[in-house]
Amino acid sequence: MRILYIGPLNSWGTCLARMRALIEYGIHVIPVDTEAYILNRKKSLRNKVLRQPQDPLNHPGITILNKIVLAKAIEVEPDIVWVDKGVYVSPKTLIAIKEKTRSFMLHHCTDDVLNPIHPMKFYLESLDIYDAHYTSNIDNIEELALMTHSYVGYNELGFDHRFFKKIILDENVNKWKSDLFFIGHWEANTEKYIKALVDADLPVTVRGPGWSNSSLPPGIVKSGSFYGLQYLEAINVGKIGLGIVSKWNRNQTAARCFEIPACGTMLLAFRTNVLEELYKEGKEAEFFGDTKELVEKARLYLDNAEDRERIAKAGMERCITNKCSWKDRVGEILSDLSSKGMIKEVTT
Repeated sequence: MRILYIGPLNSWGTCLARMRALIEYGIHVIPVDTEAYILNRKKSLRNKVLRQPQDPLNHPGITILNKIVLAKAIEVEPDIVWVDKGVYVSPKTLIAIKEKTRSFMLHHCTDDVLNPIHPMKFYLESLDIYDAHYTSNIDNIEELALMTHSYVGYNELGFDHRFFKKIILDENVNKWKSDLFFIGHWEANTEKYIKALVDADLPVTVRGPGWSNSSLPPGIVKSGSFYGLQYLEAINVGKIGLGIVSKWNRNQTAARCFEIPACGTMLLAFRTNVLEELYKEGKEAEFFGDTKELVEKARLYLDNAEDRERIAKAGMERCITNKCSWKDRVGEILSDLSSKGMIKEVTT
């Protein structure tokens, strides 16, 4: 099987992990990195697009990207054209691919495609061109089903099993050590929970983009964007990782809700229906529903290392047993489509 894989193949997102998972299944993957065509041509372009969801997306960089995508599709005649968050792939390009190849057209997205902060104009104009849509946003399933005749499936978030794991670090070089930590972007709702911990005099640290203008006291926000090896190390040496989900994205989970347990660190997350199905509360993870419960449980488990470590260990085992890696998630998509006769069977 050949897959033309189109998406932002940067080191801080999850698209690259999904592509590598396909390769692990023995699939011949031909990558097209959308970021290479957008970010290398005037850095302001991507910001402009993000600020203006109705932007016509006719910049030369995007035009070149679409020409490359079409040319690659014609050249390799892939079994599947897999578009990961199709911000920049135009309906015109997708139609041309369908006319010139027999490729199955698949779209995958981990974001809320109806949130106006995501520039999904091209994608929303292409709903019926794609043969299948997979989303990690539960709300989007019913919404997309009302907007397109194409197949819509659910694909939960996951973690990169080759990267997120328990590691032992030298205490002398351990610069990311923390008691309570949150790593992720700023939102007002997230700040509310962090501030409750600060007001309760609990030791919490924050890393991620957008926090520089928060109202948190000095010293709480340790850095901006935080990913790669330093992110892995910070999870491993933290005592409790906070799984506060995005209100902007209408999330019930977040990647960190899998990455934290996968590293053998205790997860203390905002309670959602999905997370309650994934982890046994008080045994494999802990949940909170408001600031009061967050403070109470944070204090309880900071003071009880034995219980904290027991939950962390059980959470890691559950994360593996539940098959929450991106390899597992990609396998679910391939199995789902093959069982419906939409693509040929792939051994997963």
